[in-house]
Amino acid sequence: MLLELVQQLAEEGEAFFCKEDAPYGFYLIQHAHFLRQKARWEEAKGELEQSAHLFEERGYAAGLARVLQELGDFYLHQGKLDDAFSSYERALALQAQVENPAAFAIAFNSIGAIHLMRGEFKDALACFEQVIALGNQGEKTGMFAAAIHNTGAVYREQGKLELALNYFERALTLRKHIGVPADIANSLNTIGGIYDARGEPQRALAYYEQALKLREQIGNPIDIATSLNNIGIVYKTQGKLEQSLRCHERALLLREQIGNPIDIANSYNNMAHLYLERLGKTTLSGAPATPLTEQEVQPAVVLFEKALSLYESLGQGFEPEVAHELEALAFCSILSNNTEQAVAYAKRARSIREKVHQAAERRAIGGNMSDFFTLVVYPLLDRLTEKNARRAFGTARKSSRRRKKRQKRKR
Repeated sequence: MLLELVQQLAEEGEAFFCKEDAPYGFYLIQHAHFLRQKARWEEAKGELEQSAHLFEERGYAAGLARVLQELGDFYLHQGKLDDAFSSYERALALQAQVENPAAFAIAFNSIGAIHLMRGEFKDALACFEQVIALGNQGEKTGMFAAAIHNTGAVYREQGKLELALNYFERALTLRKHIGVPADIANSLNTIGGIYDARGEPQRALAYYEQALKLREQIGNPIDIATSLNNIGIVYKTQGKLEQSLRCHERALLLREQIGNPIDIANSYNNMAHLYLERLGKTTLSGAPATPLTEQEVQPAVVLFEKALSLYESLGQGFEPEVAHELEALAFCSILSNNTEQAVAYAKRARSIREKVHQAAERRAIGGNMSDFFTLVVYPLLDRLTEKNARRAFGTARKSSRRRKKRQKRKR
């Protein structure tokens, strides 16, 4: 292994690989890439931090900007959006100083991606448009294609699927011309998602399977897990529940090794919905005439609770996901005839949805229960609340009359 040879030469004091010089800093970045591929996250982070320290000590702005970009990517894949955003902003400021348009575009695109993940679509579009404008002035690079792709992602999140598909197909054409397999697979996967959202599972599956084949050749566990997750969702749509479960289990195993809480929570959520599907219970079927036992519902409840805990820990930008998991837990409580628990979960979910209603442009995650809760559960909650209020008012009136009678008797 070349990287191991370089490490050995550095340890032995080879002059060209001096640990105090810039070339060694770039070696550390490449070694971190290798470690990330093997899901050795803490070691990768250590290499990047060592590289950043070296470049800072040497006053090498271009190298420091590069490693800050890499650190931002590292934090992004770990789901640490605030840390990623901070690293990208520092990288952007340094790239402006060294006047490297290509690297400047990479940092701008990355900041846009954070805005997109937070649901800040106006800011995201502004970043991507800046990158596209830079690309129109020169060579059509992979970053130019990425900005077009990410613009499509904004429109997808806003529900503008036809417009999104147009951008995704433009990006795929460019990426095939450039010839980077990972980027081609990314576009294939995303186009599959559009067809999935449009209710065309067979076309979606064809794109997902092409993406998975490329990703397995490349060997990046993050992307393989994404493809397996998406194929599992299509199988569920087609009623192939056992095939779906196998895909989701493989995806979850990879995601737990990688450690990104966003992806892990997504897998928990999807598997929980699959368990409900296997019971023949979905939000479309409504509450059963005969309640299920808690033991039957428990596997789904455990997974929804795990997903809820992770989404709550992620904070700003994940309120729709938190509300969704609470709605899912309320539905499980309805299935087991635990009305009190269902009402408690539903109250929390509705409170969150009401707070973000005006600002929320993002759609909820897969297995959306919002329509069911808007049409069925929340009206029930209102009736229960109203009935309890009337009962409490009636009790208060009775207590008041008793007090008056006692007062009259005392007189």
